[in-house]
Amino acid sequence: MPRRRKSQTQELDLHGLTWPEARRQFVEFYNGVFLSGKRRVRLEIIHGWGASGQGGVLRNRLRRFLAGCRESLEFTPGEEVDGNRGCTYVTPLEPLPDANNALAEAIWDFCHHPRAMSKVAGQFRRYGDPQVLAAVRYLKKQGRLIETRKGSAAVLEAL
Repeated sequence: MPRRRKSQTQELDLHGLTWPEARRQFVEFYNGVFLSGKRRVRLEIIHGWGASGQGGVLRNRLRRFLAGCRESLEFTPGEEVDGNRGCTYVTPLEPLPDANNALAEAIWDFCHHPRAMSKVAGQFRRYGDPQVLAAVRYLKKQGRLIETRKGSAAVLEAL
């Protein structure tokens, strides 16, 4: 009878990092594991629960980020696996886009609270309108940003 190979688990601890640092480190770790050719690997991402009792910044932002990448990965909150609210389990399916797209990530983070397109353009004007619009289109195409109308104004909201 053939033996079933158990899936491997690799761990990444994000404690003490800011969200941009944690996102960058996660994407590099994820792509490194994926591109190493290891299959049947599960990533245990340790982010902590947060002292507020509502979930920490890293936990909430990481899970929102993962939800926007469902075409590239599967994820399960730790509380559904082993009761641990301070970790999330990720199974890579495809590589993630390069973490160096800082403008798109900054816009996504800025739109955590709904923002008028004019506010987004003003906040990131140093990049120029064409780059800001391209980053917004990229995020909308990924399904990480939605655009609604409030009166005559376009409002952007991160998912």
